[in-house]
Amino acid sequence: MSKNISLWFLFLLIVSFLLSCQFDVNRFPAKKSYGVPRLILKKADNFVISKTGNTFFKKYISLDSSITKPIKEGFFIRYNYRRQEYPFVNEPIYFTLDSNGNILKKYGVVGIPNCLFEPEECEYKIDSAAAVRIGEIAKLPKGVKPWDVNFRWSSEQNRYVWHIIVTTKELGNGKNYKAEGIELLINPSDGEIIKKSKWKIF
Repeated sequence: MSKNISLWFLFLLIVSFLLSCQFDVNRFPAKKSYGVPRLILKKADNFVISKTGNTFFKKYISLDSSITKPIKEGFFIRYNYRRQEYPFVNEPIYFTLDSNGNILKKYGVVGIPNCLFEPEECEYKIDSAAAVRIGEIAKLPKGVKPWDVNFRWSSEQNRYVWHIIVTTKELGNGKNYKAEGIELLINPSDGEIIKKSKWKIF
């Protein structure tokens, strides 16, 4: 009995000691996640948040740990942008930071919606079926194969668009492949046609 009491007393003594100790985080260096320092990841998060807002970021954007990694000039950062209410939204966000966490502009910034300052750009009233109807109204030709219709980031427009590619001519294959057609960019927020142009592969 006295032995059990002694063990119990020792246990309480140890617990009391541990609770009284203060954990000093400065004694331990910041860990790295996915080979990228936490400070760099935090700077990457803040860069995206500066365009989307914190609430939007936490709800719809997540780090892609399988691709985010150190590279020769710094760090390649990739996120996934998904919206349950818009099943067609499943897009990558990516950019490159230098060793200090600054954007390397020469590699570009892809996929960050400007929701904080242009919230209407993040409400997609046009789905793929509506985009096709808009293409039909714009009298796009049927082409030699089904239209290629994709929701994607346009670096030229610096925003998300519905991108329709119509192939009107196609011949050869491999190095001898040639084709031409028409492409249409549609605003997914209101259905406005942003651009209609011809394309050609020689």
